[in-house]
Amino acid sequence: MAGNKKRKAEANGLAEMDRQLYTTFRSAANSISALYTSSLNLQKRAFNSGARHTTDKLLQWALSQQESGEEVVNLPDLLNALQAEMVVLEGEDACLAAA
Repeated sequence: MAGNKKRKAEANGLAEMDRQLYTTFRSAANSISALYTSSLNLQKRAFNSGARHTTDKLLQWALSQQESGEEVVNLPDLLNALQAEMVVLEGEDACLAAA
């Protein structure tokens, strides 16, 4: 009889440890999932912010061309402006990668 009670107590103790381990694991898994979701949202926001910034810079350049009397944007001028912006962005990317 005493052996049965001891086994029951051990089984209850193990079951409680299993529940605690499961609860801890579930909490950690939920935290990782929330972190992943948050990082995806931030990545989307950063991409959209970059697209807005680029569009704004292109618009400002086109407006400056218009203000200087240009009625038509010359394709080589547009390409040069875009290539210059790409050089700047690549430099910024290199600085961020090195940090």
